[in-house]
Amino acid sequence: MGVVHRKARRWTFALDYINEVTPLCDKESANYLEAIYQKLHCYMDIGDYSKCPPLIQEGKRFSALNERETYKVMFKSVESLLSLNVEGSIDYLENVALPYLEKEKEYSIVIDYSEILIAHYEKSKGHMARMLKRTMVLRDISNKIREGSYGE
Repeated sequence: MGVVHRKARRWTFALDYINEVTPLCDKESANYLEAIYQKLHCYMDIGDYSKCPPLIQEGKRFSALNERETYKVMFKSVESLLSLNVEGSIDYLENVALPYLEKEKEYSIVIDYSEILIAHYEKSKGHMARMLKRTMVLRDISNKIREGSYGE
C-alpha cells in the first residue's frame, strides 16, 4: 500500500503506512529493504533530502545481509542519484546500475532513474549525447512494455 500511495503522490499516507509496517519486518528481508527504499523515495519526492542519507546507509547495511544483489544496486543508485555532480555517480548509474536493473526486469526503477538522469542532462551542459542515449533506452523500454513484448 505504501508504494500505491507514493505513486499516487499521497506521501503522508505512504509514509504512515511504511512506518507502520517496517517494524514488523525482519531487517534482512526483502520486505524491510523495500519499505526503506520506498520511504527513501517518499522523502526524495517531497524534497526532504536531509532524511535520505541515514536511510541510504541503513539500506546499504541491511542489503549487504540480503542475498539479492538488486537491493545493493538500488541503494547505491539512490546515493548516486543524490550526488549526480560527484565524479563517478553518473558513470555508475549508466554503466552498472541501469544495465543491471534492466537485466533484472526492474523496469519501473529503470524508467524512474532514467527520467531523473534526463532531467539532469537537460540542465547540464555537454551531456546531449548521454541525454539522447538515455531517452532512446527509455523510449524502447516504454514501447516494449506497452506492446507486452519486453523480456522475451
